[in-house]
Amino acid sequence: MRIALALLFLPISSCAAQEEPPRPHEHFLELDAILPWDDGYLVGGLGDLDAPPGGSDAVGRTRAWIGWADASGHLLRHLDLEEERSVMALARLADGGFLACGAGWYGAFDLDGGTRSVVHGPVDWRSAARGEDGTILLVGDRSGGPALALHVGAAGEPIEERELVSGAATAREVAAAPGGGWVAIGWRWAEGTPTEGWVVRLDARGAPVWRSALTDPEDTYGQAIAPHAGGFVAVGFSGPTGSLRGWVRGLDPEGGETWTRDLVAGDLSEVAVGVRGEIYVLGRREGGGFLVRVDVPSEPEALPGRYPYAATGDARDGSVLAGGMGPGGVWIERVVQGPR
Repeated sequence: MRIALALLFLPISSCAAQEEPPRPHEHFLELDAILPWDDGYLVGGLGDLDAPPGGSDAVGRTRAWIGWADASGHLLRHLDLEEERSVMALARLADGGFLACGAGWYGAFDLDGGTRSVVHGPVDWRSAARGEDGTILLVGDRSGGPALALHVGAAGEPIEERELVSGAATAREVAAAPGGGWVAIGWRWAEGTPTEGWVVRLDARGAPVWRSALTDPEDTYGQAIAPHAGGFVAVGFSGPTGSLRGWVRGLDPEGGETWTRDLVAGDLSEVAVGVRGEIYVLGRREGGGFLVRVDVPSEPEALPGRYPYAATGDARDGSVLAGGMGPGGVWIERVVQGPR
């Protein structure tokens, strides 16, 4: 498989809207969310404010940030969220604003960055997706579980919170489902048994319709999910730390497994579906990330030194975007060129 790469780095320190001089540790930033927006992108992540230059393993206070990038991936400006620790997901509101969420919070914002509302609590909201009716579903979990879903109105107002999976469960990602509602993926730990992955289908009110287990003899972690071919494609990994085995599984509309493919060793963390139904999976391993198309026989393409933490299909041109962290700062890369 030949992939045309166009590197679109986002050096935060070059942000024109930033008034203070660039801080020497600003390249210790992580990009965790990408949302195609008009003729550019909305992006979000976190940064280590107290990490010393040259030391990425320092533990310091972090804050969240949201950025506005142009069509070439250059960051035009960014907003620091001083009270928040991370931005894990972004979703577009029906009136032109956006919703952001992360560890212990979610909030609604105007497109220019003005804050409408911010709600803090004990839940780490890890993913958000806008449904066909314009409402949004957030999924996350309290420390130690359970996994939860929060239905949010088209203007960002909370409607109802529900339990997705009981026990020590983690909700990793949610995606809008064809025909309305959503589908979520994650895992649940129980003492004395292997960790089990799960998928939950939810209706347009955010209520669970069915739950399906992602079984494996070893610990199994559901990481990402997307609609595909009338059903869904689920991505995750199994095995002990240091010996992970990535996998991709096709699911029918009721959650039944239709096919499976084991992939390279590593942490498979993101999935994107192209406009023609192509399935692209991204992951991380020692030395950098990788990309592989799984609906046809293909070999992984290396992303040396660049670790993906977010991916999305861009319906405007059919491309697939990935973003994350690397030695030069955060980045966006068009890892698959679109047909348009």
